[in-house]
Amino acid sequence: MYIEETGSQDPNAQTIVFIHGAAVSGWMWQMQVSQFSDYHVLVPDMPQHGRSADVRPFSIVDAAAAVASLIRSRAHQGRAHVVGLSLGSSIALQLMSQQPELVDHAIVSGTTVGPIPGTGFMIRFPKPLLAMAKQDFVLGQTIKALHIPPEFAAQYEQATKQMRPELFVKISRDAHEFRPPDALKAINVPTLAVAGSKETGVNLRATQMIAALMPNAQGYLAPNLGHMWNAQNPQLFNRMVRAWLTDTALPDELLPLAA
Repeated sequence: MYIEETGSQDPNAQTIVFIHGAAVSGWMWQMQVSQFSDYHVLVPDMPQHGRSADVRPFSIVDAAAAVASLIRSRAHQGRAHVVGLSLGSSIALQLMSQQPELVDHAIVSGTTVGPIPGTGFMIRFPKPLLAMAKQDFVLGQTIKALHIPPEFAAQYEQATKQMRPELFVKISRDAHEFRPPDALKAINVPTLAVAGSKETGVNLRATQMIAALMPNAQGYLAPNLGHMWNAQNPQLFNRMVRAWLTDTALPDELLPLAA
């Protein structure tokens, strides 16, 4: 599995692992990596994604196990903060449910919890639906819907056009079937569940669910922002990450979720 390693090599520097979303890869974190040079930063490309395209097969469970192995082998002191977005959030939650001792603080943004309407149709007809998704017009509409900023549009288009039907099916099925593991009810890792306020109802409900499920979790919304808001408003996202990891006050712009 491809790993980008940056930031401080001081053995006393804490490690952050950034976990990307579906179909994209570690490039989506470039606006974060450059701002956390005082931390030791690990950015993996998940199996069948990006520069790990030949690592097979992908599943949320296997990806979580791969991240656990990465933390044990390369994180300073064998422990890390974990930041996940979208599918990366599901991987982070799965990781915490199985090996919480590896995670110091966690941030899960834009989490998806199934069932997801329309997934059955996507699984039955992946080739024509994926071919449609790769068309320039549809890609443009998807980029708008996900609020992907212009500087990331070309990379997103390339990642989508390179996706194979079997990965499309696997991601769709895993996301549709994913439920927060019951073990999370007893996991005390400080966890920030957050979503852009313009995300889908599926993401907003999942964020509320995680905040209510975990005993040391809090839920917040980033106002007027979409799914990939780490790139849409990197300044706010980065301030949020740094505040959460250092147990200081979160940015005033964030809105606490109603209980």
